[in-house]
Amino acid sequence: MTAPHRTPAWPPPRPLARWQTWLVVMIILVVPFFVPISPVLRRNVLISALGDRLHIVLTAGITLLLYWKGPLRGRLLGAAVAAAVAGAAIEGLQLFVGRTALFHDWLLDLMGIGMVVGWVLFRGHGRRSGLALAGGLVTLAAAQLWYVPVVMMAAREAQERFPVIEDFEGRLAGKLWNGTYDAEIEVTPDAAASGRAGLRLVAGPPGLWPGAAMRRFPHDWSGYQALELQVRHTTAGLDSVRFGIRLDDFETQHDKGYLSRGFWVKNTWRTVRIDFAGRRTLVTDRPFDATDVDLIAVFLRTPADSVTFEIDDVRLR
Repeated sequence: MTAPHRTPAWPPPRPLARWQTWLVVMIILVVPFFVPISPVLRRNVLISALGDRLHIVLTAGITLLLYWKGPLRGRLLGAAVAAAVAGAAIEGLQLFVGRTALFHDWLLDLMGIGMVVGWVLFRGHGRRSGLALAGGLVTLAAAQLWYVPVVMMAAREAQERFPVIEDFEGRLAGKLWNGTYDAEIEVTPDAAASGRAGLRLVAGPPGLWPGAAMRRFPHDWSGYQALELQVRHTTAGLDSVRFGIRLDDFETQHDKGYLSRGFWVKNTWRTVRIDFAGRRTLVTDRPFDATDVDLIAVFLRTPADSVTFEIDDVRLR
């Protein structure tokens, strides 16, 4: 004998009492997870940031619908667990529709679920701890958007200085770069000791391919032949350091094809160059799409010791 359905402590709006309305709303909430996102929308700082947070809204809605109707009606914990499992399953299924499965997105799903749990505990059961949970998660979600205005201004500067990708001058220098695989990065000042500003990268074992990456720049490189940058290392006790440069086009997100070249660098500034015009990608052996370049990455080749590495004057030729 099945357990009787419980009455939701926080009742649903009257239209959702009908199964037909409930089903339509559920479909509307699920469909956006499987709609391919165009490059124009994905690359817009504001749209992409708010688009990520849409996970919170959609999964919160799914949690409420499961709590209000169906076999989990009135069972808050069961609805929350089911929504979390559904969110994880959706991330996996996105691989089959040209989307990317991201653990970060699932964490956003959990934030939406937590907000619903907190709100129902507060409104339905009168627990102030529920309000603290929901309010805390809402504040956390809002606080994570602090970087959006900074990145928008830095991206506008990148548009204005193109074909210089980055010269590490000005108050927003380096704001578009991110450390990868446990590398620490910082912008060095234009001091007499170094002779120039630059991006300093510090990494060491057990990091695998630690480096720095940037993707918010003008993406059409069809009028150029190569990417150049100034490099040096400042690691005490090492004569030279092995590093690489990687370029991805937008198609790389689907087929894993890319361009890469390795170099040795000493402790004096040197210009290095990776040609991309007319080149074919590694792994997939297709033409590299210079009209739709998506990512620049500078990385160390699995250093055995702690390494300090600097780059400057990243530009197209």
